[in-house]
Amino acid sequence: MLDQLGVRHEVERVTGDGYYSMDIYLPESDVAVEFDGPSHYYRSNTSSSSQDASTMLKMATTPLRDILLAKQCAEVVTAPYSYSDT
Repeated sequence: MLDQLGVRHEVERVTGDGYYSMDIYLPESDVAVEFDGPSHYYRSNTSSSSQDASTMLKMATTPLRDILLAKQCAEVVTAPYSYSDT
C-alpha cells in the first residue's frame, strides 16, 4: 500500500547498531513502524481460553524494544494486534 501511495519505505530495516529490525522504516521522516502481533502479548487470566483484549497483556520486551528503537530514530509508531472472539 505504501508503494501505491508513493511513500518511500524500507521493510525489515536493521538498526544502525545491528540489534533490531524495524518492521517498516520511513526514511524521509525517520520513523520506525512496528506491528505488535500475538507474540508480543500473553494471557493475564490463565483460566480463560478467550483471547479478548481484557485478558491480554503486553510482554515486557515490547516496550523495551520501543525505547531502544527510539534511540535509533526520531519516532516509533506501534500498531497493536487486536484480539476478538469473532
